Amino acid sequence: MKKHLYILVIILLSANVSLSQWINKNTDATFQINSSHFVDANNGYIVGMFGAIAKTTNGGSSWISQNVSNTNMLLGVNFTNVTTGWACGLFGIILKTTNAGSNWNLQFSGTTNDLLRILFVNATTGWAIGRSGTIIKSITGGALWTPQSSGTTEDLLGISFINSTTGWVVGANGTILKTTNGGSSWVSLTSGTTENLAGVSFVNANVGYVVGGNGTILKTTNGGASWTQQTSGTTAQLTAVHFYDTNNGACVGVGGKILRTTNGGANWLDESTSAAVQLTDVQFVSPTVAYAVGYGGNVLRYEQSSLPPPNLISPANNSTNILPNVSLSWSNVPLASSYRVQVSTNSSFSNFVVNTTTTSTSFQLQSLLLNTTYYWRVCSKNATDSSIWSSIFSFTTTDSVTQNITLSAGWNLVSLNVLPFDSLFSQIKQKTGNKLIIAKAADGRIFSPPFANTLSSWNNKESYLILASDSVSFGVTGFAISPENFPINLNRTGWHWIPYTRNTNISPALGLISLIGMYDHVKDTDGNSYQTNSSGTLQNLVPGKGYIIYITNPNASLLYPPN
Repeated sequence: MKKHLYILVIILLSANVSLSQWINKNTDATFQINSSHFVDANNGYIVGMFGAIAKTTNGGSSWISQNVSNTNMLLGVNFTNVTTGWACGLFGIILKTTNAGSNWNLQFSGTTNDLLRILFVNATTGWAIGRSGTIIKSITGGALWTPQSSGTTEDLLGISFINSTTGWVVGANGTILKTTNGGSSWVSLTSGTTENLAGVSFVNANVGYVVGGNGTILKTTNGGASWTQQTSGTTAQLTAVHFYDTNNGACVGVGGKILRTTNGGANWLDESTSAAVQLTDVQFVSPTVAYAVGYGGNVLRYEQSSLPPPNLISPANNSTNILPNVSLSWSNVPLASSYRVQVSTNSSFSNFVVNTTTTSTSFQLQSLLLNTTYYWRVCSKNATDSSIWSSIFSFTTTDSVTQNITLSAGWNLVSLNVLPFDSLFSQIKQKTGNKLIIAKAADGRIFSPPFANTLSSWNNKESYLILASDSVSFGVTGFAISPENFPINLNRTGWHWIPYTRNTNISPALGLISLIGMYDHVKDTDGNSYQTNSSGTLQNLVPGKGYIIYITNPNASLLYPPN
């Protein structure tokens, strides 16, 4: 079945900032990529589960699935030019294309052992390696394959040749093999480790690198006669390594591990991604452009560019009691024409609640789960490029809570700190045992069945004057309000009836701190009042109560402190 892969290009581009990053180009699929090969910065191939092969001709901006009849897992891929390449995999399968993947033809390998990597040094000469010490060679472009004697039964996991005669193979339990005669004979080298060695890269006859388990990085400067352990700074299993020249190289591994060096391994920079997946292959196509691939459809590109990511604004990082319908917002990036938004229930973004593109600097989320932590990030995009991801923010949605309200016989000024599930005044009247006789809003709307009824639903940004026939207590269940994220606009001078959206008491001085210089005084219906810089008789703002405030600035906005 043809697989359509869509890979998000994330390349940094701006006029003023120069950044060097590994940029995650998620395929938004669960495509397990086991190997990749890029002929140049634009043309590349990936292989993986169920015989999947895909190619890009634009550096990963888009991917084209290849028509392959094989459904066995593919584990290695190698091309000698844009059109001619080979792939290998389970049960000794080898496929070849000579037309850039339009067709892949099965080759007879002569083995049923799993083949894990394949490498051609020119159009005719190549090797494939695999389980139980398997090494096979072709000098006919893959038409015929002959077995070679490796002298080991260990699984062979990585291969590197510098020409048609000199090459190295690495494998399980510290295995390193070398040939100087095209594989007619292989010599076992002393690695000094028993870790499984999964990747090898030589830049010339003398200088080479090997990586493996427990963060192992080995370097040789004498063709493998001796090896020096380098400091990787990790205990992660490293799966692949590639050097473009004696200075510039990178290795990858499990948990999204990426290490890069610009000084031949004297120092390794940890540039691991937030995607905690297993990375399986890495390749430099120039000193400044590289690719890494792995499980979960992950394709990453390293490149110097300069389009910055946006700054996330709201909800603030680590916010709590966020409503299940919440708007995400971020800063505008001048060179961006759109933004990629991702929301997940884990910080590794291995699953998506939202994964979409918008031209706005905000995005509305709907119907989120209650009492759940969500993670979100955004990248900038334009017609040709994308930024790295922004920093990751998290927020936790509110749970359902019940607020208890007590009414006295007579008039009461009332507010809520929950968004009620039952917001109709007719429903609230029932909760009071029909003791609610009249409800009024500050602008004159009224609920008074069976008479006038111009007030139908409770608005949490208002308080209401309620007439009760007798004292009564009742509960209102809904979403808890996060007061610091719940602005109340008071956009005219004069008296306002304001709600109190916190769930604990606070002094008027602190509770109304967002209105300093914009109000004269505040009072309750019992005659208590508070004026700025005056002690007053109103000691506390109390949940469930409403208050009357005189606003002197028509641009006032009330934002209570957090609970």
